Amino acid sequence: MEPIWSKTLARTRLRNRLYDRLAHALQDQGEVLVGLPFRPLEHREVWITDVGFLAAPRALSTEPDECLAGSPDLVAILLEPTHRVEEVNEWLDLCFDSGATEFWVVEPGRTIVQVSYRDGTGRWYAPGEFIPLRVASGRQIAVEHIFGELEAD
Repeated sequence: MEPIWSKTLARTRLRNRLYDRLAHALQDQGEVLVGLPFRPLEHREVWITDVGFLAAPRALSTEPDECLAGSPDLVAILLEPTHRVEEVNEWLDLCFDSGATEFWVVEPGRTIVQVSYRDGTGRWYAPGEFIPLRVASGRQIAVEHIFGELEAD
């Protein structure tokens, strides 16, 4: 998993809005990072997520000059036209197997966010709805605040 760094200004803005919303909602819970490098399993290559969240204990215990061992607590990817369903499902399974609590797939073309949880539950969220953050009980993000006014790619 490595983000296809934005080929358009609209995707860069979307990634930044997602970061801003997560950082605001989780500001006292840990660290939200864009382009977070992690190694889901010791024998796997390093992956980079579009936006990731590390709960405070993990953020503090990871050496700054090292790659995160295991997956971030929350992994968020922007779906690209080149991503295959099988590929995204593999990423989801591996992230959950290596420590993630939440896995978000942000679909710019449909303005929806698919949120999956380690316990096997999840659902799609659309504008007008709020996404509950299980990594921070009682907090939520409005879907329309993530997408704002998207410009055509």
